[in-house]
Amino acid sequence: MQVEIPVQRGQLRPTRLRGGAKRQDADGGTCMKRERRGVHLARLGDAHERAQIAHKEGRLKAARDDFQVCSNAACPKMVSSECNEALAKIVQEMPTVLLDAPGGGAGARLSIDGGAEAELPTSALELEPGEHVFRVVASDGRVVEKRLTLKAGDRDVKLSLELPGA
Repeated sequence: MQVEIPVQRGQLRPTRLRGGAKRQDADGGTCMKRERRGVHLARLGDAHERAQIAHKEGRLKAARDDFQVCSNAACPKMVSSECNEALAKIVQEMPTVLLDAPGGGAGARLSIDGGAEAELPTSALELEPGEHVFRVVASDGRVVEKRLTLKAGDRDVKLSLELPGA
């Protein structure tokens, strides 16, 4: 037994299946797979709906993670192909930053947006669009801090965090 829930054009249209399980139609994206052990269906794909919302809100990492879930081969082909296309778009939109910290020396540490300090990366960093604060602390205690605003699609933005002389 299926119950259609009316919605406006462009919105997701969930359908309730027997047992209360939820499945989206072709516009939507909740896909399900039968778990190996059980008879019940496990939802893979509220991920598609979450990914669409996260993408609209500019949370590209969350959108990417959820689109990866719904691109699973266990999802209906129509849904997984839509998720794969969206995933490719997200990868192109995800801003990346290339850091350079001259004078940082061995043991220099990086903190982004007040997060935990870590070693300076040697490859591009993927970050959400928006303003970020980069802070480098040299092993001798010298500090440099810079702000950078990233937009969706900014790729390999170079940021030099030159530490003041000793």
